[in-house]
Amino acid sequence: MCDVKQLCEDFGFIAPSRKLHAFRHIFAVNYLRRDGSVFHLQKVLGHSMLEMTRRYANLVTADLQAVHERLSLLAR
Repeated sequence: MCDVKQLCEDFGFIAPSRKLHAFRHIFAVNYLRRDGSVFHLQKVLGHSMLEMTRRYANLVTADLQAVHERLSLLAR
């Protein structure tokens, strides 16, 4: 197994403090921020239930606000 901290340094960023599993969370959030489908994300992560995918993809209020402003008819 490789040293995750060293790999992160080699790629020029700081390793997450929660270790390797944190990469799944980071991937999930960034996937959705780039307009990925939550249903595709569920398959990619290998979850049988959408609820588990929702836990991985905890979006912050700013993310939700940006989507609302982009899609809402009231925001136009």
